[in-house]
Parts: sequence; C-alpha cells; structure tokens
Amino acid sequence: MIIPLTLITLISAPKAVDPLPFESISISPLYINKESVMVVSTKSSYLKFFLFIQNDKNMNVAVVSGEITKAGTYTYSYDNSYTRNKNTVFVRYSTDGQTYSDTPHVERNCGRASYEYITNNESIRSDNNLVVIKGNMTTTTRSLTYSFSGFEGLYVPTYFHKICLSDFRILITKADHPFFNCSASLVIKNYNNAFSGIDGAGENVVFPLNLVERNDGFTFALANDYRVSTESLKMYSDIDIMLMPKTRHVYLPRNEMQNQDKYQCYLQFNDFGIDKDLIIHQFEVRATKNIFGDCSNSKYCIIRE
Repeated sequence: MIIPLTLITLISAPKAVDPLPFESISISPLYINKESVMVVSTKSSYLKFFLFIQNDKNMNVAVVSGEITKAGTYTYSYDNSYTRNKNTVFVRYSTDGQTYSDTPHVERNCGRASYEYITNNESIRSDNNLVVIKGNMTTTTRSLTYSFSGFEGLYVPTYFHKICLSDFRILITKADHPFFNCSASLVIKNYNNAFSGIDGAGENVVFPLNLVERNDGFTFALANDYRVSTESLKMYSDIDIMLMPKTRHVYLPRNEMQNQDKYQCYLQFNDFGIDKDLIIHQFEVRATKNIFGDCSNSKYCIIRE
C-alpha cells in the first residue's frame, strides 16, 4: 500500500505556479521634444528591465533601463530623443539578471496636444491613453480623468484681496500622480501699475507656480519669493526689503475695491497631463468687506480724531 499511496500523493500534488515577473508596466503617450513617463509596479525582490523603441529610424534602441531590488512602484522618464511619429515599444526583462524575456510589442504613435477652457469645475478626460503591460503578458489601455475644485468664474477671497493658491485643486487618483505634471502660472492684468514692484511686470504680471502634491491630487504655491507691504498690500520681488514679510499668497491693491473687475486673472497650465494640453481658467476676484479693519475695506473701523 505504501507505493500506490505515494504515487497518488505525487499525482494529486498541485503544480507550482511561477510568480509573475511584475504586476504592471504603464507607459504614457510619446511626444517629440517632451517627456514621457513609465511606471513599473512589482512584487518581485529583483527585476531588471529595458524599454526598447522601434521606428523608421531606430531599431531596438533601449531608451529606459532599471534594476529593482525591492518590491514597490517605481517611476522613470524618457525624453523622447528617439521618438518618431509612429513607434513600437516593448520591455525586455529578467528576474535573475541572466535570462531575459520580451513583453508583447505595442504601438505607440505620437500623441497630439490641444487646448481647453475650464470655467466651472468641469472634469476632462484625456484624449490619449496609457498603455499597460500586465505581468501575464496581456496589454490594455486606459485614459485619465482630471477633476477640478475652486475653478469657478468668480473667486471670493476669505480675507482682503488675497488669492490663496491652495484654493485651486486638480483632483486625480493617487495611482495616477506619477503621470501628472504641468507648467503652471497665474497671470493678472497689471491695472494702474498695481504690480510695478514685481520683476518683469508689464501689461500683465506673471506669477510662476509650483505644483504641491496632496493625497487627492495637486494644488499650487508661488515658485518665487515675494514680499508684501502690510499697509498697502503691494507686492515686491525684492526679497531684501527686510521690513516686509514674505508672502505665500497673491494680493491685489488694498484700497481699490471699486476697481476689482479691472484685475482680470487667469490660470494657465502648459503641457498639462498625459495629453500635454494647454489649459486656461479665467476668473474675476470679488473681495467682500471685512467686518473690522481699515475704513475703505471694512464694515466697521476706528477713526482717530
């Protein structure tokens, strides 16, 4: 009975399943003279890979490479220096550093950018798609959705004529954060030379912005240092004016509430998301009077006689 039972045990034992070399590899659209992003997600303790591109000028050129020694999600960039209008990409990978295999080949034609206006927090969906190569060697595509908060046509500050940049938020899922980027700026009409203290101010004044990452997406902060007069709220680029505090906000003139409609404002985003779109959001500032403060801008004030 010992031999038959042993045979039965061997026959019924489950066959070992090879672990997947990685969970997924996601590749953003290719753009000539712009940056593309590749995200590798793996549970393997070791993964070595190369992203190859093929087109009418290049054959099997490795444009991205990496060696991962710990499970996780990793982001890589490609400057598209070998990209043409029509391309094919694939990944050559190894989990032992010696034996290599190739993923399926995927067509990656160059994406095309456009421009859009955001007027009332409407969401937009990308026209181009991510290519996702899964560990079981199947491929799929998916688009990205961007939602907005604070992007109405009328902006009402909480204090004086202050524009708080964190009030404007772009909402995307956490998993899609590596694929989001843009060059952001706030542009304001320089009415009555209100921003003469800002370097480069002419008919308009431009405030370059940095992206600030949050769990639900991104908001914004001033990219440069500015100081603001506590009396006039006039802003200055000269950070050596030590008597004035630095500011994280953008201020409009303090005593010109009657001219608020003259300060036309818009947010401009270049190379927005995976489509590399130009996004414009135009808005007006309508500051309400403070409860207590100076007599020009407050409901109640103190007059010294």
